Amino acid sequence: MPIGFTVNYVTRPTDIQRRLAEYRRYDPRVQVIFNPNAYANEAVLVDRITNMLVPNLPPGPRLLAIDVAKFHKTKLVLSTLQSHDIIPSLIPPGCTGLLQPLDVAINKPVKDILRTLTEEALDQYEIRHKGDLREATRTSAVEDRQVLVQRCVGEASQIFSTEKRDVVVNSFLKVALSLLLMALVMMSYQ
Repeated sequence: MPIGFTVNYVTRPTDIQRRLAEYRRYDPRVQVIFNPNAYANEAVLVDRITNMLVPNLPPGPRLLAIDVAKFHKTKLVLSTLQSHDIIPSLIPPGCTGLLQPLDVAINKPVKDILRTLTEEALDQYEIRHKGDLREATRTSAVEDRQVLVQRCVGEASQIFSTEKRDVVVNSFLKVALSLLLMALVMMSYQ
């Protein structure tokens, strides 16, 4: 399944041409959405649901555990989920660690892989180009850094999905066991 990546975009014609040239250098495993603020919002989430999540799901009803970010619970997002037979499970604040296994068990290993790949790629770039992208402010260097990081995201996703698949399975098993244990404890107090 492709992964999503959101970056800021600019509107001047010369910037748009430059951004398109940059975009052609991106890793095809990573879907990039350009938006003015470079963060997720209702439109980005609906696009991700429709164009990334749904095509990769088996048929039938599915459960999606998401936190209660304001844009996760808009009418448009909820109706989009419903139209694709996806039942949202909105995780209350403070409960993410208990109920959202991907957030807890997967984000850290993925970020660790991404950090290692990015540092190695930055070191290689510095050797090849005699320049440090970590502190670069020139437009072309910033674009090179965005492409480099985006390619590292694609590679991290590939590594994680092939080498760490058991982490996903185990994280869901742990959540199921912890929910069962919590239910048993609650029943014992009644």
